[in-house]
Amino acid sequence: MSTTKTNTSGTSSSSSSVLRALSLHGYQMGPKIGKGSFSCVRLAKWVSKNKNVRTLACKVIDVRKGTEEFIKKFFPRELSVLMKIRHPNIVKVHSILKRERMVFIFMDYAEGGDLLKFINQNGSVPEGQAKQWFAQLVSALRYLHSNDIAHRDLKCENILLSKANAIQLADFGFARICGEETGLFSETYCGSAAYAAPEVILGKPYNPMIADIWSLGIILFIMLNAVMPFDDRNLKKLVEDHRTRNFAFEEQAGKLLSMEAQRTVYELLNPEPERRISLDQLVELRWIDANSAKEKRRTLGELCGRKASGSGTGKAGCRC
Repeated sequence: MSTTKTNTSGTSSSSSSVLRALSLHGYQMGPKIGKGSFSCVRLAKWVSKNKNVRTLACKVIDVRKGTEEFIKKFFPRELSVLMKIRHPNIVKVHSILKRERMVFIFMDYAEGGDLLKFINQNGSVPEGQAKQWFAQLVSALRYLHSNDIAHRDLKCENILLSKANAIQLADFGFARICGEETGLFSETYCGSAAYAAPEVILGKPYNPMIADIWSLGIILFIMLNAVMPFDDRNLKKLVEDHRTRNFAFEEQAGKLLSMEAQRTVYELLNPEPERRISLDQLVELRWIDANSAKEKRRTLGELCGRKASGSGTGKAGCRC
């Protein structure tokens, strides 16, 4: 039986070796600030050759703890997507390093925390600020969809706030590059029930880009009301509430919000996927400005050999 040697400071020799390897690239690991099923997130610092110091976040994945599905399917997809995307409202990856069975994803640190934490601490987001953040989120999603990428796990916890008070979309663990050669629809249940589209909850084959748009509506409702639109504790009732659009704005919010804001939520939360509003159609509702929600392309690299479909929802989904 193999054993791991421990030095006098209580640190395993294996861990010390990993830290030394990271330090050669200028990285210094800090305290843990988050935890996932097979990973954790730590603060980190990067020291350049010119001795400039930059604070980063580092997602640390222990491949040994992952399920076979995670290791063979979801994790490789996440790495593939992260290395290719560049957008001002998507968290920027600094570098990805692998050492032994550990993978370290260094990315920009969002000092403002996540959107859920912000709402829990401050209540509903004023309409003007919500409009600005929502437009940034739409811009990021249009960029992804135009390059055949579905996020599939849009929720307030995966929306970070930068020091400049801008949206940073994060966590691409369920992301998928979609295309005709991989099938027309996705069949994998992804994300959280509270944010999942009706067609996902029902277990039907679904277009993941159209499902992303439903999740966008849930996020906007939460921003404007500081509560969830649907109760996900009873799955049967959740399905029925989705079907009948059984949600209502908080009384105070309903009095203060513009009709354009309320209609935007209503159109996003259409239980019929084929009738759900597209990202391109959102600007026609006149709540968000067309320029602020535009795609804002950045250098993408070679995502795939196909051209984007040009549709807000994409012409094809994916099968996984």
